[in-house]
Amino acid sequence: MSGSPGGTGLKSRVTTDPASAARFHPLLVETAARQGFAAEPLCYLMDLAAILFPARMAAAFFATYRGETLAAAIVVFFGPRATYLYGASRREHREVMAPSALQAGIMAEAIERGCATYDLYGIDVQGDQTGHSYRRLSQFKRRFGGANRVYVGAHDLYGYDRIADAMLRFLSHLAVEEEPACRLAP
Repeated sequence: MSGSPGGTGLKSRVTTDPASAARFHPLLVETAARQGFAAEPLCYLMDLAAILFPARMAAAFFATYRGETLAAAIVVFFGPRATYLYGASRREHREVMAPSALQAGIMAEAIERGCATYDLYGIDVQGDQTGHSYRRLSQFKRRFGGANRVYVGAHDLYGYDRIADAMLRFLSHLAVEEEPACRLAP
């Protein structure tokens, strides 16, 4: 995906270079602060990119205008499905509609890869609830049409690896063989 949609000077690009996660992250942090959600840490995105990008199971998408990145996304590809995992955008130059152009580019890449479904992943399923943290994001996603699907959902397990390591150390102490209190005669 490359070029200038509608002659606006907006350029879109897709990459599977794992280093692009570092380019994506500051924009995600900016968006998260503005929208009131938590951004994934850079190390998480770098690990995700290091594993999935070389395998062509994910890619980063960037929309730039006059040399400034205005919108970006990380999309996962698995079988016939493309899933919009993370997205970010700036408020500047809203008139060039970088997020919409970026979505068009993602959809074109998904089609090129043979995907039959584009999952925009995560909306306010109740509708446009004023206080819902996904309200504005859901409004943006609904502009593309499609159908709402309710799945089990994703659940973050922060620090799970640390908990597992601590439990293994604890359990290994319990596994120390103790001398039985009494022995049965053979």
